[in-house]
Amino acid sequence: MKWTVVFFGFAICLAGSLVTLCILVLAGVSVGWWWLIPAGCVCLLGVSGSRMVREQMAAVRNAFRDFLENGVALRPVDSADFPPEYVEKIVQAADELVAAGMICEGDFQGPEERMALEKKKFRRILRSSDGTLWAEVAAMRPKFPARCLMYLFGYGRYCRRASVEISSFFADCSMMDVVNGKKIAGMREIPGVRFEWRPGEEPRKLLWTALELRRKIEDGGRNPALPFSSEAFAETSQRWALYSTIRNSTLPPPTDGELRREKFSDAAIAKFRQCGERPASPVPDSDSNMPMRPKEDVSPVESVLPAELVSPESAPIPVEIPLSNPSEAIELEEAARFKRAVANLGIMTLLSAVNMILIVSGAEIMFPFSAFFPTLAVTVGAVTAMETKIILFTFFGLGVALSSILMYAACWALAKKIRCFILIAFLLFTLDSLLLLPFIPEGGASIWIDVAFHVWVLLSLFSGVRAWWNLRRGAQ
Repeated sequence: MKWTVVFFGFAICLAGSLVTLCILVLAGVSVGWWWLIPAGCVCLLGVSGSRMVREQMAAVRNAFRDFLENGVALRPVDSADFPPEYVEKIVQAADELVAAGMICEGDFQGPEERMALEKKKFRRILRSSDGTLWAEVAAMRPKFPARCLMYLFGYGRYCRRASVEISSFFADCSMMDVVNGKKIAGMREIPGVRFEWRPGEEPRKLLWTALELRRKIEDGGRNPALPFSSEAFAETSQRWALYSTIRNSTLPPPTDGELRREKFSDAAIAKFRQCGERPASPVPDSDSNMPMRPKEDVSPVESVLPAELVSPESAPIPVEIPLSNPSEAIELEEAARFKRAVANLGIMTLLSAVNMILIVSGAEIMFPFSAFFPTLAVTVGAVTAMETKIILFTFFGLGVALSSILMYAACWALAKKIRCFILIAFLLFTLDSLLLLPFIPEGGASIWIDVAFHVWVLLSLFSGVRAWWNLRRGAQ
């Protein structure tokens, strides 16, 4: 993982150099050519980031080496070899599923548990009595760099609890995955894989969601879920995992030469190619090269949901729980859009405050990505004070600018609890944008950066206003 280390090294250098330059500017020191340092770090970040992605994909392929070379899908493990607090998270989530009628198969490690960015971990696998519904309970143990990245991109809270993934495989060569985690940014739609993301949903409620979604996919018995033995599930799930990984990669597939340099045998290379071509085929046909199918003794059957999973007496799952409702998915999407708008409002407010500090300190640089009115107020106050020789105008301009920034900050803080404040922020920034219009003809080329930023912020805040309105209407 050398390129991963290099990437994080340059990222730290970039952050450190930017902080140092800001301090020097605020202290009135001429920075001169020192601006080349963060610029160089940005270029090197791009190069090392590209290499890091390639390195990560190679690491994923090598994590599946046991499966590709030797057919070993999952290895049994002893939970006593892991920290008690880590095991406890998995046990609690799994026990909820057992109480709802699932049967525990044991604790295992697969390729995902051996990735370099995470510490040693395992998953607990459970199944329904007829082998048509499978659940995998795991918990993250990311190393420090991976943990930092997860918190940076909004996945931090998923490090603190167990994740549950419930799967079924169907006669039409597709699979269903219901996950109580957050959708991975940039994840593509993959042919044959039906994902349902339910962030934070409790295991028993997630099981109920999976059962209802499965009923719809089975389509009245015309597309039954297939029963699998433990061995068949292990192999099929790993083929699906590798298929999804290959299809989600933004890089072109590795050549046979690259795979041979990574010491893969010809048989493993052929299996790798098969896994990437199409999903698992549960029904035998005349094509002897079908890459994925369950064991010979597994055949499509009319699927009946296990009674212990649906009977209110044996599995008291509240019937008032909303089922797999499309409106709930829409609500989650609108909530995510609203959060992005609030985050962008916070960034704009912060940079506006930094700009005010830079102007007051007499610095020759400014961030273009900020509100226009605070800068205008400080500048007008300073110019008026110079012309009239009355220093009070300077403080008056500062006070007005600070008040406007505090209004944005208040909208940002309150919008997290009272969503209508995003509308107030949108109206304030609309007025700010109107103030910018008279300065466009004489502003030169640089003012178009401000114009572009204002358009972007307006669109972002308008998206937040729409999300707030849709959420409000849905609640009513």
